Amino acid sequence: MNNNQLKPLSEEEEQLAAGYVLGDLTDAEVTRLEQLLVDNPALQQEIQAVQTSLDLLSQALPTVPAP
Repeated sequence: MNNNQLKPLSEEEEQLAAGYVLGDLTDAEVTRLEQLLVDNPALQQEIQAVQTSLDLLSQALPTVPAP
């Protein structure tokens, strides 16, 4: 694998990325994510992609008044 190719993420890494963006990680999971981020540009990109998707979703949904 050359430097331009990113290794595929594990299921754990995908779940940690989503949980991080949603603010749903335990302290231990945040620590694990921080360890994984040190040498994993694919995980960094996944976090950015999930955050972008979440931002776009919130913009696409109509505002509905509370009942």
